[in-house]
Amino acid sequence: MMKNLPLLGVIFGVLLVLLGALGYFGGEGVSVTAWIPAFFGLPLLVSSALGLKAAWQKHAMHGASIFALLGFFAPLGRMLPQAAKGEFSMNLAGFSMVLMVLLCGLFFVLCFKFFIEARKARTAVENGGEGT
Repeated sequence: MMKNLPLLGVIFGVLLVLLGALGYFGGEGVSVTAWIPAFFGLPLLVSSALGLKAAWQKHAMHGASIFALLGFFAPLGRMLPQAAKGEFSMNLAGFSMVLMVLLCGLFFVLCFKFFIEARKARTAVENGGEGT
C-alpha cells in the first residue's frame, strides 16, 4: 500500500504554493489570480500533513483528494473556453494553468489508487486474508 501518500501530498502542496509564488512574482503584472495554485496547494498541504498522523489519515487524505480534484477542474474552466476560441497562449499564466492541471490530476489519481488499495487491504483482513 502507498503509505507515503500523505508525504507526497505535502510535496504536491508545496509545489502548488511555489507555482503560485512564481506566477505572482515572476509575472509581468501583479495579480491575485496568480496565487490560485497556492489557494489549492495550501489546503492540500495542510490536509496531507494532518494525514501523516495515522489516526487522521483516512479523513485528511479524503480532504486532500477533494482539493486536488477541485484544483484539477478550476484551471480547466478557464483553459478550455480560451482554447476553443483560439485564445489560449503558453505564457506564464498558461504554463501555470497547465502545470496546475497536471499536478492536481496526478495527485488525485494517486489518491484514487491509494483508496482502492486501502479498501482491498481492509476487505482482505475482514475475510481472514483470503480475498482481494
